[in-house]
Amino acid sequence: MFGSVAARDVAHADAADQTSAEEKSFQEQKFRDIVDLLLAAGYFRARIASLSAFDKVVGGLCWCITSSGEAIEVDILFQENSNIGARIALSEAIVEALRQMGCPHALQAHQIQGGMNEADFPAIFPVVVWLVKRFYETRERTQAQLRRFAKLQFSQRHYDGLLAGQTEADDNAFMHASRSARVQRRYKRLADVRRNTEESRVHSVLLEYGETLQSRYGLMGSAGGAADAGAEGGDGGRDS
Repeated sequence: MFGSVAARDVAHADAADQTSAEEKSFQEQKFRDIVDLLLAAGYFRARIASLSAFDKVVGGLCWCITSSGEAIEVDILFQENSNIGARIALSEAIVEALRQMGCPHALQAHQIQGGMNEADFPAIFPVVVWLVKRFYETRERTQAQLRRFAKLQFSQRHYDGLLAGQTEADDNAFMHASRSARVQRRYKRLADVRRNTEESRVHSVLLEYGETLQSRYGLMGSAGGAADAGAEGGDGGRDS
């Protein structure tokens, strides 16, 4: 009887060890998946070997939250190699920030805090996937806004705008805009000028290409005033 009980205990112990090994392997795999996802998103501190698993994952979580552009009322201050109290406080702040952002995946502070043997990486992984997706959406939205602003500034200064119905993917749009905004030389400077200082040469070039206001005020301090500069441009005539 005692022999059968001992054999049963050994079998249970072997099964527990096997389950523990499988769980550890699963945790490690999810940790690697999280690191790969953070690296693909642009958080390259996750590849530093000297950092702990907590610093890599939690640093990536904080980076994704702050990069998402969401307005949250939580102070997320991440410091590497922090003590246990700071880790717990930061984990609670991350959970609150996720709640305010409307994260669909439930995550508790105790699932974040800890190292390889304590953190619940399978529970953290879907949160990281959701945050990275939000980060990409924010980046694309910001790129579109900056592109529209740049096109507006360009149209106000150089070009009347893209043709009606013309898409941004049209390769001819940029070439057409570049030709429309090409700088044209209006005047030519005479060789026998009385003033040949560096400042006068700079402002003379500005005058040649139509920057009359800057060149006039730039040459006011030179001997002879701006009248000679205008005469130089008038006598030189326009380029053919």
